[in-house]
Amino acid sequence: MIDFDLKRLQNTQLEILKEVDRICQKHDIEYFAAWGTVLGAIRHKGFIPWDDDIDIVIKWPDYVKFQEACKMELEEKYFMQTTETDIYAWNPYTKIRINNTTSMDKHLSHLKCHYGICMDVFPIVAIPNSKIAKKKQALLISIYKVLCYIPYILNIHPEDSSSKAKIFKLIPSGVLKKLRKWLIPNKTIEKFKKCLLNSITKYKFEDCEYCGEIISEPGDISIFRKNIYEEHIIVPFEEITIPIPKEYHEYLSKLYGDYMKLPDEAERIGHGEAIVDFEKSYEEYQTFVNS
Repeated sequence: MIDFDLKRLQNTQLEILKEVDRICQKHDIEYFAAWGTVLGAIRHKGFIPWDDDIDIVIKWPDYVKFQEACKMELEEKYFMQTTETDIYAWNPYTKIRINNTTSMDKHLSHLKCHYGICMDVFPIVAIPNSKIAKKKQALLISIYKVLCYIPYILNIHPEDSSSKAKIFKLIPSGVLKKLRKWLIPNKTIEKFKKCLLNSITKYKFEDCEYCGEIISEPGDISIFRKNIYEEHIIVPFEEITIPIPKEYHEYLSKLYGDYMKLPDEAERIGHGEAIVDFEKSYEEYQTFVNS
């Protein structure tokens, strides 16, 4: 593992955000800072001192518009990573990465996807009012996420001791190799994923009471009354300003409780063991143990 300059990583995240903001401003796309980025803006007027990433959310219609805009507008140094643009990616949301850099969890270095320094862009999806429709939507999301995770599932690291990994290790390596060749990528699966997404996201915000990051975030923690994402305010964040939900108190209270209270020192940590390099490509650190 390489020790890295946290402040430099934060500044690099800001660099990505500025590019994202440029595209959103040009194409009239509304986005909101999310999670610890909102908390940092309110409590610290910038990054949480020990935090190492920036998160934003975009409501589904604009999220699709954002992805299309990025295909045309992103500067060459950046890469928009989705399960469509990177066949080895598995996260069911968008990451904007910087080429020829590295930011990867140490235990995931064996996977083949793009691992440049990145920021996350999560979709906000409208949730139907009907209990039956809501359960159907949740089921479709579960199926969709399993299909997204195929590149991860079929490339379990030999040293992974998790319960899920133990199950997949029961499959003979020769079978796994054939499955990887057949399923990564697979046109039929990609078409099915698009059909699932169309069904999951067909509900209109104006017809629904709630919405949330239900594709990317499990459980109810990210589900809010739709008014949370109906209006934003602009607040300072480091040397720039960012949009956050106008009703940020309701938002942060649900996510963090007494959000102005600092956590205990032992809890002031980032997102785990990572390999970060500002000068070298992630390709120099990858180890394809399942090739």
